[in-house]
Amino acid sequence: MLFQLYAIKDRSVEAFQPMSCCRAEGEALRAFHDALSNPQDGVIHKHPDDFDLWYLGTYDDQTGHISAEQPRKVADGKTFSQLGE
Repeated sequence: MLFQLYAIKDRSVEAFQPMSCCRAEGEALRAFHDALSNPQDGVIHKHPDDFDLWYLGTYDDQTGHISAEQPRKVADGKTFSQLGE
């Protein structure tokens, strides 16, 4: 299966967190929204303005091939966290 690779970027640290494999962009957006909405996730929940979701490429679980692409911002934490209010 061809998975899409996403990572959350912390603008305060100017670095990406570890990547996640998702089956579709909607799955990545849902996980990002859950992190922003969940008080148990601490820093992401408390500081949504500092975090953005980025698409990075694809991963084929049959071949192990990773295809990096030009990183593309999918959602910003400030705007996306306000959607759930």
